[in-house]
Amino acid sequence: MSKTFMRWIFRIASISILLPASFSNAAPRATAPKAPVIYGFKGAQLGMSLQDLYNLPIEVADTKPASLACSNTQEGRRQGAISSIEEDEIGIVVCQYRLNAGSDTSRATIRIGRGYTDNVNFRFYDGQLFKIYIEAGKREYDEAVDGLVAKYGDPDLARVEEAESTNGQTFSHEIMTWENSSNSVVASEPWVFGGGSVIFRDYLIERKMKLDLNSKYPSDKKM
Repeated sequence: MSKTFMRWIFRIASISILLPASFSNAAPRATAPKAPVIYGFKGAQLGMSLQDLYNLPIEVADTKPASLACSNTQEGRRQGAISSIEEDEIGIVVCQYRLNAGSDTSRATIRIGRGYTDNVNFRFYDGQLFKIYIEAGKREYDEAVDGLVAKYGDPDLARVEEAESTNGQTFSHEIMTWENSSNSVVASEPWVFGGGSVIFRDYLIERKMKLDLNSKYPSDKKM
């Protein structure tokens, strides 16, 4: 279990002890609603346009030249940015940072704290970024969680779940969630694999995407 996760659980437990004494006689106070936080990774914010992502400075750890490769161009597909047939039909665009030094078109490595990962994917629908998926090793995952806490504060939810692997082995993993009415970040650490994932998701854009997908592939026609 990560140190950040344990610190957060301990802090919540401490606060829960203090709440009755601090707020039992407090009068309710009206507060103006805050605009939802827009989550993002290294300048790439949910809801941004594809052109805005192209315009971002490239922060890769490689010494070889790198560029953003996207599935809506022939060159991007040649470099390895691939989307499924279903995604293509509703206009989903998948982007990755790839090396472009001669014949080397492998995934570029993105710095996360003291480490790095080459598994970062950006998904766009209707011209807007609705999902960022990051998969990294144990050290990079812990660094990512530290960065999320520093940027967005303590998670809104933290829990431990039991899961079962494909070979029937049971293992535990932690899940931390930052969320608001329009978007979320979920950090999940599957201990048995020694790494974790961080997923940024825009609910509103994703909902439009799923409606479009279901209209082309209705449930009653799937079987």
